[in-house]
Parts: sequence; C-alpha cells; structure tokens
Amino acid sequence: MAAINGSLILLHIEDPAIPGSFVAATCQLDAGIDESVAEIVTSCKDSRAKTIIGGEYSWSGSLELLYHPGDALQDELTRRFRAGELFEVHIFEDGVDKETGLCLITGYKLAAPREDAAKRSISVAGSGFLVAS
Repeated sequence: MAAINGSLILLHIEDPAIPGSFVAATCQLDAGIDESVAEIVTSCKDSRAKTIIGGEYSWSGSLELLYHPGDALQDELTRRFRAGELFEVHIFEDGVDKETGLCLITGYKLAAPREDAAKRSISVAGSGFLVAS
C-alpha cells in the first residue's frame, strides 16, 4: 500500500466567479475530515459483554488557511458562514475528485499571532453522507 503526501489532499469549494466550478480553497495549510457512526448498546443487564449496533452516520471537517484579506474565495466563505448556508465541498486526492458532501460552517476563527502569518481556521459539520464523486 502506498502512502500519500498530505499536501496532495485539498478541499475544494464552488468558485464564486464561476458557478458550478470547484476550486481549492486559497492557501490551505491543513485540512481534516472526521467520519463517525453512533454506537447503540444492545447488551442486556445480565451480560458482562457489551454488544453494539451502528446508529447514525455523521461527518465533520476542519480547514486552516493563510488569511488573505480581499480574496474572493475567502470572502465567499465569510458570507456563507454569516448567512448560515449549506454548501458543497469536494475532497481531492492528488488532483482527483474523490468525495463530495454538503456542509455548514460551524466555527470561523481568525488568528493573528505576533511574528507569524495570520490564519483563518474553519470548522464544518456535514449534512448527509459524504459520497464518492
């Protein structure tokens, strides 16, 4: 099994200048996707062994960008966050569109540390499944 450089995994969102076209979010530093299934316990009180079945599926993600004031894509993320809009995100691996899903920005942080680049950290919650593109 071959490993993949994390730099080759990028999140893409719809280009505000070209509806229906998806581009990588500007100056990505870090990205992550978390998927989970709720655990439903089905064991009886008299059992010493826990048994489970799967419950609801969910996913969430995070994205860290270099902050670029006036960047159209970052301005669009700000607008979508403040409007509480769901939007489509695509996960690309080595230039290939692998998965897509709808999400909502749930956290939007601007960090401006002394003697370091300003960064924007974004948290998203998925709506529905991530599906193969």
